[in-house]
Amino acid sequence: MKKTLRRVGAVGLAAATVVPGLSFGPAALAAPATPDAEATVQVIFKDGAKYHTASASTGPRSNVTYPDLASATQGAPRLGVKPLDNGLFALLTTRPSDGNPACLYIPPVEIAGIVQMRTWDGAECDTSDVATQWWFDGTTLRSAVFPSKAIGGVGENLYSNYLRLLNGTPLTLESDLSALYALVGKVNSIDLPARLASIGGMATPGSFIIVNGDEEVEVAADGSWSYQVSGLKLGSNSVELEQYENGVKTEESTLDVVLDVRPVSAAVSFPVDLGQDAMLSGAAQPGATVIVTDVDGTEIARTDARPGSGIWSTPIPAPNAGGD
Repeated sequence: MKKTLRRVGAVGLAAATVVPGLSFGPAALAAPATPDAEATVQVIFKDGAKYHTASASTGPRSNVTYPDLASATQGAPRLGVKPLDNGLFALLTTRPSDGNPACLYIPPVEIAGIVQMRTWDGAECDTSDVATQWWFDGTTLRSAVFPSKAIGGVGENLYSNYLRLLNGTPLTLESDLSALYALVGKVNSIDLPARLASIGGMATPGSFIIVNGDEEVEVAADGSWSYQVSGLKLGSNSVELEQYENGVKTEESTLDVVLDVRPVSAAVSFPVDLGQDAMLSGAAQPGATVIVTDVDGTEIARTDARPGSGIWSTPIPAPNAGGD
Protein backbone atom coordinates (compact mmCIF):
# COMPACT_ATOMS: atom_id res chain seq x y z
CA MET A 1 0.00 0.00 0.00
CA LYS A 2 1.30 3.44 -0.94
CA LYS A 3 1.99 5.98 1.78
CA THR A 4 -0.03 9.17 1.33
CA LEU A 5 0.96 12.67 2.33
CA ARG A 6 -0.95 14.48 5.03
CA ARG A 7 -0.82 17.82 3.22
CA VAL A 8 -1.53 18.74 -0.36
CA GLY A 9 0.08 21.68 -2.13
CA ALA A 10 2.36 22.57 -4.98
CA VAL A 11 5.42 23.25 -2.81
CA GLY A 12 4.21 22.88 0.76
CA LEU A 13 3.12 19.26 0.52
CA ALA A 14 6.65 18.02 1.29
CA ALA A 15 9.81 19.29 2.88
CA ALA A 16 13.05 19.16 0.87
CA THR A 17 16.49 19.07 2.49
CA VAL A 18 19.65 19.87 0.51
CA VAL A 19 23.00 18.14 0.94
CA PRO A 20 25.27 20.66 -0.85
CA GLY A 21 27.67 19.72 -3.61
CA LEU A 22 31.04 21.31 -4.41
CA SER A 23 30.84 24.95 -5.36
CA PHE A 24 33.40 27.59 -6.33
CA GLY A 25 32.20 31.12 -5.85
CA PRO A 26 33.62 34.35 -7.28
CA ALA A 27 36.80 35.74 -5.80
CA ALA A 28 35.28 38.11 -3.28
CA LEU A 29 37.65 40.78 -1.97
CA ALA A 30 38.04 42.11 1.53
CA ALA A 31 37.57 45.75 2.28
CA PRO A 32 41.16 47.00 2.23
CA ALA A 33 43.02 48.58 5.05
CA THR A 34 43.49 52.28 4.34
CA PRO A 35 47.08 53.33 3.59
CA ASP A 36 48.34 56.72 4.67
CA ALA A 37 46.17 59.32 2.92
CA GLU A 38 49.37 61.05 1.84
CA ALA A 39 50.87 57.88 0.31
CA THR A 40 52.19 58.41 -3.20
CA VAL A 41 54.17 56.28 -5.61
CA GLN A 42 56.06 56.69 -8.85
CA VAL A 43 55.48 54.05 -11.51
CA ILE A 44 58.68 53.60 -13.53
CA PHE A 45 59.31 50.67 -15.89
CA LYS A 46 62.73 49.45 -17.04
CA ASP A 47 62.92 48.44 -20.71
CA GLY A 48 66.46 47.36 -21.55
CA ALA A 49 68.61 50.46 -21.12
CA LYS A 50 65.56 52.79 -21.13
CA TYR A 51 63.00 53.77 -18.54
CA HIS A 52 59.32 54.56 -19.16
CA THR A 53 56.60 56.28 -17.19
CA ALA A 54 53.10 57.54 -17.97
CA SER A 55 52.90 61.32 -18.11
CA ALA A 56 50.08 63.47 -16.77
CA SER A 57 51.27 66.56 -18.58
CA THR A 58 51.82 65.85 -22.28
CA GLY A 59 48.62 64.15 -23.45
CA PRO A 60 46.05 61.53 -22.55
CA ARG A 61 48.02 58.59 -23.96
CA SER A 62 51.57 59.70 -23.41
CA ASN A 63 54.52 57.70 -22.29
CA VAL A 64 57.76 59.48 -21.48
CA THR A 65 61.05 57.65 -22.05
CA TYR A 66 64.17 58.48 -20.04
CA PRO A 67 67.79 57.42 -20.61
CA ASP A 68 68.48 56.51 -16.96
CA LEU A 69 66.74 55.87 -13.65
CA ALA A 70 67.85 59.14 -12.09
CA SER A 71 66.15 61.26 -14.76
CA ALA A 72 63.07 59.00 -14.74
CA THR A 73 62.77 59.42 -10.96
CA GLN A 74 63.08 63.17 -11.33
CA GLY A 75 60.52 63.39 -14.13
CA ALA A 76 57.90 60.76 -13.22
CA PRO A 77 54.69 62.12 -11.65
CA ARG A 78 53.82 61.11 -8.10
CA LEU A 79 50.54 59.21 -8.03
CA GLY A 80 48.22 59.18 -5.04
CA VAL A 81 47.13 55.72 -3.89
CA LYS A 82 43.36 55.60 -3.35
CA PRO A 83 42.18 52.28 -1.81
CA LEU A 84 38.79 51.09 -3.01
CA ASP A 85 36.11 49.06 -1.23
CA ASN A 86 36.75 45.99 -3.39
CA GLY A 87 40.37 45.67 -2.26
CA LEU A 88 41.87 47.28 -5.37
CA PHE A 89 43.20 50.83 -5.72
CA ALA A 90 43.25 53.77 -8.10
CA LEU A 91 46.37 55.81 -8.92
CA LEU A 92 45.51 59.50 -9.21
CA THR A 93 47.29 62.76 -9.92
CA THR A 94 46.61 66.18 -11.45
CA ARG A 95 47.77 67.74 -14.67
CA PRO A 96 50.36 70.46 -14.05
CA SER A 97 49.01 72.44 -17.00
CA ASP A 98 45.41 72.87 -15.83
CA GLY A 99 45.01 71.15 -12.44
CA ASN A 100 42.47 68.67 -13.82
CA PRO A 101 42.40 65.16 -12.35
CA ALA A 102 44.27 62.41 -14.11
CA CYS A 103 44.59 58.68 -13.45
CA LEU A 104 46.14 55.51 -14.74
CA TYR A 105 43.39 54.18 -16.97
CA ILE A 106 42.88 51.11 -19.16
CA PRO A 107 40.20 51.40 -21.87
CA PRO A 108 37.87 48.42 -21.41
CA VAL A 109 37.95 47.67 -25.15
CA GLU A 110 41.07 46.27 -26.82
CA ILE A 111 42.14 48.02 -30.02
CA ALA A 112 43.93 45.77 -32.51
CA GLY A 113 45.05 43.55 -29.64
CA ILE A 114 46.77 46.43 -27.86
CA VAL A 115 45.51 47.87 -24.60
CA GLN A 116 46.72 51.37 -23.87
CA MET A 117 47.67 52.57 -20.44
CA ARG A 118 46.90 56.24 -20.31
CA THR A 119 46.32 59.15 -18.03
CA TRP A 120 42.94 60.73 -18.52
CA ASP A 121 40.93 63.48 -16.96
CA GLY A 122 37.26 64.08 -16.39
CA ALA A 123 34.63 61.38 -15.89
CA GLU A 124 36.98 58.57 -16.89
CA CYS A 125 38.79 58.99 -13.56
CA ASP A 126 35.63 57.91 -11.70
CA THR A 127 37.13 55.27 -9.40
CA SER A 128 33.92 53.19 -9.50
CA ASP A 129 34.90 52.41 -13.10
CA VAL A 130 36.84 49.16 -13.39
CA ALA A 131 39.09 50.85 -15.96
CA THR A 132 40.76 52.86 -13.15
CA GLN A 133 41.25 49.92 -10.79
CA TRP A 134 44.57 48.16 -10.16
CA TRP A 135 46.31 45.80 -7.80
CA PHE A 136 49.94 44.98 -7.11
CA ASP A 137 50.83 41.27 -7.25
CA GLY A 138 54.19 41.75 -5.55
CA THR A 139 56.02 42.04 -8.87
CA THR A 140 54.02 44.23 -11.22
CA LEU A 141 50.80 46.20 -11.59
CA ARG A 142 47.71 44.32 -12.74
CA SER A 143 44.60 45.88 -14.27
CA ALA A 144 41.12 44.86 -13.17
CA VAL A 145 40.07 45.04 -16.84
CA PHE A 146 42.67 42.57 -18.19
CA PRO A 147 44.13 40.83 -15.11
CA SER A 148 46.15 38.27 -17.10
CA LYS A 149 48.15 41.01 -18.84
CA ALA A 150 50.81 43.39 -17.57
CA ILE A 151 52.73 46.47 -18.72
CA GLY A 152 55.00 44.82 -21.25
CA GLY A 153 56.12 47.41 -23.77
CA VAL A 154 55.61 50.72 -25.56
CA GLY A 155 53.45 51.32 -28.62
CA GLU A 156 53.28 54.20 -31.07
CA ASN A 157 50.81 55.63 -33.56
CA LEU A 158 50.43 58.91 -35.44
CA TYR A 159 49.17 60.71 -32.37
CA SER A 160 51.17 59.43 -29.41
CA ASN A 161 53.30 56.73 -27.90
CA TYR A 162 52.06 54.85 -24.88
CA LEU A 163 52.67 52.06 -22.43
CA ARG A 164 50.67 48.96 -23.27
CA LEU A 165 49.43 45.78 -21.63
CA LEU A 166 50.71 42.53 -23.13
CA ASN A 167 50.74 38.83 -22.39
CA GLY A 168 54.10 37.47 -21.34
CA THR A 169 56.95 38.90 -19.31
CA PRO A 170 56.18 42.37 -17.90
CA LEU A 171 58.58 45.27 -17.87
CA THR A 172 60.50 45.51 -14.60
CA LEU A 173 59.15 47.97 -12.06
CA GLU A 174 62.00 50.15 -10.78
CA SER A 175 60.12 52.29 -8.28
CA ASP A 176 59.38 51.96 -4.58
CA LEU A 177 55.85 50.55 -4.41
CA SER A 178 55.72 49.78 -0.68
CA ALA A 179 52.66 52.05 -0.38
CA LEU A 180 50.75 49.54 -2.54
CA TYR A 181 51.15 46.76 0.02
CA ALA A 182 47.85 47.47 1.74
CA LEU A 183 46.47 44.37 3.45
CA VAL A 184 44.10 42.74 0.96
CA GLY A 185 42.34 39.38 1.22
CA LYS A 186 40.24 37.49 -1.29
CA VAL A 187 38.38 34.19 -1.52
CA ASN A 188 40.13 31.89 -4.00
CA SER A 189 37.86 28.85 -3.76
CA ILE A 190 35.12 27.32 -1.62
CA ASP A 191 34.46 23.68 -0.71
CA LEU A 192 30.81 23.71 0.36
CA PRO A 193 30.46 20.14 1.68
CA ALA A 194 33.61 20.46 3.80
CA ARG A 195 32.74 24.02 4.90
CA LEU A 196 36.20 25.18 3.83
CA ALA A 197 37.49 28.24 1.98
CA SER A 198 40.90 28.93 0.49
CA ILE A 199 41.77 32.59 1.03
CA GLY A 200 44.81 34.70 0.26
CA GLY A 201 45.95 38.10 -0.86
CA MET A 202 48.69 40.68 -0.51
CA ALA A 203 50.38 42.32 2.47
CA THR A 204 53.75 43.74 3.47
CA PRO A 205 56.53 41.21 2.67
CA GLY A 206 57.90 39.54 5.81
CA SER A 207 54.94 40.54 7.97
CA PHE A 208 52.54 38.11 9.64
CA ILE A 209 48.78 37.83 9.10
CA ILE A 210 46.65 36.75 12.08
CA VAL A 211 43.42 35.08 10.93
CA ASN A 212 40.44 35.39 13.28
CA GLY A 213 42.74 36.29 16.15
CA ASP A 214 44.30 32.84 16.20
CA GLU A 215 46.16 31.36 13.22
CA GLU A 216 49.37 33.06 12.05
CA VAL A 217 50.47 33.18 8.40
CA GLU A 218 53.83 34.55 7.24
CA VAL A 219 53.73 36.82 4.19
CA ALA A 220 56.12 35.77 1.40
CA ALA A 221 58.88 37.94 -0.06
CA ASP A 222 56.63 38.88 -3.00
CA GLY A 223 53.89 40.11 -0.63
CA SER A 224 51.56 37.12 -1.13
CA TRP A 225 49.91 34.99 1.57
CA SER A 226 47.37 32.16 1.67
CA TYR A 227 45.38 30.21 4.25
CA GLN A 228 42.57 27.62 4.45
CA VAL A 229 39.66 28.60 6.71
CA SER A 230 37.61 25.74 8.17
CA GLY A 231 34.46 25.40 10.26
CA LEU A 232 32.45 27.84 8.15
CA LYS A 233 28.67 27.98 8.22
CA LEU A 234 26.30 28.31 5.29
CA GLY A 235 25.73 31.95 4.43
CA SER A 236 28.03 34.84 5.31
CA ASN A 237 31.17 34.38 7.43
CA SER A 238 33.33 37.31 8.60
CA VAL A 239 37.04 36.49 8.68
CA GLU A 240 39.13 39.01 10.61
CA LEU A 241 42.62 39.74 9.25
CA GLU A 242 45.37 41.59 11.12
CA GLN A 243 48.86 42.41 9.87
CA TYR A 244 51.79 42.52 12.31
CA GLU A 245 55.25 43.90 11.62
CA ASN A 246 57.96 43.41 14.24
CA GLY A 247 55.29 42.56 16.80
CA VAL A 248 53.23 45.67 16.09
CA LYS A 249 49.80 45.58 14.43
CA THR A 250 50.02 47.85 11.40
CA GLU A 251 46.83 47.05 9.47
CA GLU A 252 43.54 45.19 9.79
CA SER A 253 40.78 44.15 7.45
CA THR A 254 37.65 41.98 7.28
CA LEU A 255 36.97 39.40 4.58
CA ASP A 256 33.42 38.19 3.92
CA VAL A 257 33.36 34.50 2.95
CA VAL A 258 29.96 33.46 1.62
CA LEU A 259 28.95 29.82 1.37
CA ASP A 260 25.99 30.35 -0.88
CA VAL A 261 23.53 27.50 -1.46
CA ARG A 262 20.86 27.79 -4.13
CA PRO A 263 17.41 27.62 -2.51
CA VAL A 264 15.30 24.55 -3.19
CA SER A 265 12.26 25.05 -5.37
CA ALA A 266 9.61 22.42 -5.98
CA ALA A 267 6.33 21.88 -7.82
CA VAL A 268 4.13 18.79 -8.01
CA SER A 269 2.08 17.38 -10.88
CA PHE A 270 -0.65 14.82 -10.15
CA PRO A 271 -1.71 12.17 -12.69
CA VAL A 272 -5.35 11.63 -13.64
CA ASP A 273 -5.00 8.03 -12.50
CA LEU A 274 -4.92 8.38 -8.73
CA GLY A 275 -3.21 5.03 -8.46
CA GLN A 276 -0.09 6.45 -10.13
CA ASP A 277 2.72 8.36 -8.41
CA ALA A 278 2.75 12.14 -8.47
CA MET A 279 5.87 13.83 -9.94
CA LEU A 280 7.75 16.32 -7.77
CA SER A 281 10.33 18.49 -9.56
CA GLY A 282 12.27 21.70 -9.17
CA ALA A 283 15.76 23.18 -8.83
CA ALA A 284 18.45 23.09 -6.15
CA GLN A 285 22.20 23.52 -5.66
CA PRO A 286 23.85 21.74 -8.64
CA GLY A 287 25.09 18.33 -7.55
CA ALA A 288 23.12 18.42 -4.27
CA THR A 289 21.03 15.56 -2.90
CA VAL A 290 17.37 16.53 -2.45
CA ILE A 291 15.56 14.60 0.29
CA VAL A 292 11.74 14.70 0.37
CA THR A 293 9.94 14.02 3.66
CA ASP A 294 6.35 14.01 4.79
CA VAL A 295 5.05 16.34 7.50
CA ASP A 296 6.30 13.95 10.18
CA GLY A 297 9.83 14.12 8.80
CA THR A 298 9.78 10.60 7.39
CA GLU A 299 11.78 10.32 4.19
CA ILE A 300 9.68 9.30 1.18
CA ALA A 301 12.07 10.06 -1.71
CA ARG A 302 15.53 11.35 -2.53
CA THR A 303 17.30 12.30 -5.74
CA ASP A 304 20.34 14.22 -6.98
CA ALA A 305 20.13 17.61 -8.66
CA ARG A 306 21.86 17.70 -12.03
CA PRO A 307 25.48 18.88 -11.71
CA GLY A 308 25.14 21.64 -14.29
CA SER A 309 21.63 23.05 -14.02
CA GLY A 310 20.53 21.91 -10.56
CA ILE A 311 17.25 20.58 -12.00
CA TRP A 312 15.80 17.55 -10.20
CA SER A 313 12.67 15.38 -10.22
CA THR A 314 11.37 12.34 -8.37
CA PRO A 315 8.12 10.35 -8.16
CA ILE A 316 6.26 10.50 -4.85
CA PRO A 317 3.11 8.76 -3.59
CA ALA A 318 -0.02 10.60 -4.71
CA PRO A 319 -2.17 12.10 -1.92
CA ASN A 320 -5.38 10.53 -3.25
CA ALA A 321 -6.37 13.63 -5.20
CA GLY A 322 -5.92 14.49 -8.88
CA GLY A 323 -5.08 17.81 -10.50
CA ASP A 324 -2.20 20.28 -10.16
